[in-house]
Amino acid sequence: MKKHQLTEQEVLTMLDIPDFRHMTKDKIMKFTSSLPDMEPSVAIAALQQFPEFAKTSIDIMNCYKDMVGKVLEANKESTKSFYESCDIVIDALKSLLDKDDLTFDQKSIVIDKMMAVLTMKKEKDSEEKKFHWAIIAGLGIVTTAIAGLLASSIGTNSEARSDDPTGEE
Repeated sequence: MKKHQLTEQEVLTMLDIPDFRHMTKDKIMKFTSSLPDMEPSVAIAALQQFPEFAKTSIDIMNCYKDMVGKVLEANKESTKSFYESCDIVIDALKSLLDKDDLTFDQKSIVIDKMMAVLTMKKEKDSEEKKFHWAIIAGLGIVTTAIAGLLASSIGTNSEARSDDPTGEE
């Protein structure tokens, strides 16, 4: 049993627009995500009526890139502040080690405290790397959704139609 594919009118109703010339940046993501459910002729007709699709997709990517840039910059400042604070603590502990009146046990405690700060820095570094990979993955998903859905869904729907020997759906 074939899944019902959206007609042009159903897509227009879903997007709440009178025709595809009224497509906006806000509606483009909804349109793109519903491409696999559309009749291929509807998707092609929509794209022909919406010549700004590529430009709008690029605009969406640029907005996302700007947002990611701001998040990364804020994170960079926060991380820098954390590392600077850790360095101040390590310097303070190091100055204690320079004192001759500390016992071996006291110096061992100071060294343990320094190692604890270094462990926090290492954990922050690992956290940073995970955060950056998450940003890269998110950007990859958005890019793939915009570019890949369009190409693959039209191609897949066209193949499904051409595989039907009766020419019916």
